[in-house]
Amino acid sequence: MKLVFQNFYKKPINLIVLFFGIVYCSVSLVNHYNFRTYAFDLGLFNNELFDNAHFRHNDYILNNENFSNPLADHFSLVTPIVSPLFWIFKSYTMLIVQIAALLFGGYGVYFYFNNKQPDNKWLPEAAAIHFFLMWGIYSALGYDYHDNIVAACLVPWFIYFFEQNRKIPALLFLGAILITKENMALWAIFICLGLAIAHFKEKLLFTRGLLFSLIACLYFVLVVKIIMPHMGDLHPERGYYHFKYSALGNNAGEAFKTIVIRPLHFLKLFFINHLNDSEGYGIKKELYMTILLSGGFALLLRPSYLIMLVPIVAQKVLSDDIQKWGINYQYSIEFTPILTFAAFGFAASISSRPRLWAYISALLVATGLTTFYKLENRVSKWYAPLNQRFYDPDHYRCELNRYEVYDVLSSIPDKANVSASSPLVPHLASRDSIYMFPLVNNADYIMLIDGENLYPLTKVDFDNKVKEYMTSDDWEPLYAKNKIFLFHRKRPFNKSSKLSKDASLTTIDENEYSKSNEWTEDFENFPNSSREFFFSGSKSIKMDSSFIYSPGIEYPFGQITSKDHVKLKVSMQIYGLTNVKENPGSLVVCFEHNGQSYGYISTDLEKINIEPRKWTEISMNYLTPEIKDKTNKLKVYYWHRGKRPVFVDQLKVEVWESRN
Repeated sequence: MKLVFQNFYKKPINLIVLFFGIVYCSVSLVNHYNFRTYAFDLGLFNNELFDNAHFRHNDYILNNENFSNPLADHFSLVTPIVSPLFWIFKSYTMLIVQIAALLFGGYGVYFYFNNKQPDNKWLPEAAAIHFFLMWGIYSALGYDYHDNIVAACLVPWFIYFFEQNRKIPALLFLGAILITKENMALWAIFICLGLAIAHFKEKLLFTRGLLFSLIACLYFVLVVKIIMPHMGDLHPERGYYHFKYSALGNNAGEAFKTIVIRPLHFLKLFFINHLNDSEGYGIKKELYMTILLSGGFALLLRPSYLIMLVPIVAQKVLSDDIQKWGINYQYSIEFTPILTFAAFGFAASISSRPRLWAYISALLVATGLTTFYKLENRVSKWYAPLNQRFYDPDHYRCELNRYEVYDVLSSIPDKANVSASSPLVPHLASRDSIYMFPLVNNADYIMLIDGENLYPLTKVDFDNKVKEYMTSDDWEPLYAKNKIFLFHRKRPFNKSSKLSKDASLTTIDENEYSKSNEWTEDFENFPNSSREFFFSGSKSIKMDSSFIYSPGIEYPFGQITSKDHVKLKVSMQIYGLTNVKENPGSLVVCFEHNGQSYGYISTDLEKINIEPRKWTEISMNYLTPEIKDKTNKLKVYYWHRGKRPVFVDQLKVEVWESRN
């Protein structure tokens, strides 16, 4: 054992990895320990991890209003693969996996340049240090766990085995990159194209690079166009949910058309604030300057690496979300390996040893200072400095008495359903039902902390909610001091009073609710949009491998001001054309506010006996989200998943107001 440790310390790369491993743990693990990780996204991953570790399907309960399956949101297999580690590391599992991936990626950089430049002593170690110093890593570590970090750290190993002409290990690492996340497959297309161009004169590697690029392309199309749209039934809009690039078009087809027809407009979007959002000015400039000072100049000298970054830059700066434009969060991690390969690839062309080390020294100093400066000063919005500044003593302090918080956490039964503040959710996610407050649903306990992060509530809303639960007849306060609150439900949750995740096809209880309004929409008034609808008669519409979409019905409940929620009954008529038994699809209801949809709920019509050649009425109850703005729009979908056409008619919405 002593000999093993002696050999470990004799290799500088091991000491480098150990040092940065400690730094990374001091960022990520300390954040989690001090309640600076959140429901979105570590809570999501931890709940999925818990179910996977028990060999169960995860229902994505924290994001269930949009998706009923995590793979419908992002197609990643990382969490199921590492789920056995849950039994060892519990809520820290994904953070430890992320740190291990980063260190593994740094080793990959070292092995690549150690093979590439065996005579240049210390150059491989310098390349690894450059990788570990990159600002993209600290931004990612400061914000929970994300699968694309794992993918970025597999890239050095893929390039290493590719250039070693070891096709089987290279193909395995390519496959590993593809399954980390669906958009990493798009990145892999360009990585392989870049490698093919870099080895243009080597027929075998050039051909293999093109072949690997084709494999990545086919995988990307298969997952995004076919698999993901059919993974869940709570998000029926076919197409890729995360395509939000309105400056290019409404979908990938329109975006491609824009790029071809208006190339100058496309290029201009990379540099301007195309959303005209006052929060967005200067963010893109900061991104490009940070890249340039961290070795990005070498991209112009090594264009094959520049090609690898085309989709990464485009998906960032062309997005409708300005959070993605800059250097915050996990959205810059992909730059890390590529900038290191480009900068140190250029170093290989420097023949003079003094010039080489002058270049490497300047590169490491510039990268280190850039990272430090961006930890201290940042244009990108919503930067949380304490989440990343591992050298700041305040980083290791908790806003609350952490021991008191953990003591209250430990009093909640392991199998209880819980609603909690966002920073508490990752610690409580190892259970069947966990919600981010103010969503409560069937929770038996509510645990809240009053601090800086009250998302999605304002301070005023939070205080009002606490007062409400302190005086509620249904809840009892078990703990309420030092900004920590724990409430317990006094009586069992009444499943009939609210909708569960699987909406039941039931009637309204008229003893509890009274009808206050109703209206009917003819399907013929709905716009065709880009889908082909076939009309029959004056009202009925023939559905053929598509779904009906309501453009949004103005919220008709302006007179209701005293109720947080209203119960609806949504019904429609469906006509089966054949005797063949198949899944007729789902009836879906949700709300839209300021262009954003929320509150999805659906019911599977497969449970309904639809008689052939007859009209059958289907209906579902829907408890609305909290009513705050009468301009909300109700959206209604019929998602037809069968191969044979059906007729649908008479969408009717009944509004039932609680009597008490």
